[in-house]
Amino acid sequence: MRASGRLRAGTRISLGQGASIVVADERGEGVFDVEIETQGDPLAAVEALGETPLPPYIRREAPDPRDRAWYQTVFARPDTGGSAAAPPRGSTSLRR
Repeated sequence: MRASGRLRAGTRISLGQGASIVVADERGEGVFDVEIETQGDPLAAVEALGETPLPPYIRREAPDPRDRAWYQTVFARPDTGGSAAAPPRGSTSLRR
């Protein structure tokens, strides 16, 4: 995560639609443990509010619905919803 100020444990970030993230712990180098707070299923909230992260060389305003399938890594597991990050340039994932 990146922020204009320092993120500390206990910092709450609103995601909208009644969902928020609370910073639980900082691991270092921009990596944080977070807790998702929502009225319903946290994974459903992430699915509804999240976007597919695109590699920096893809310059579009918003992800295309096909990006979800195209930018999965070879390590993604379909039973868990796939990968959490877009593969880097030159990765071994296949684009359909």
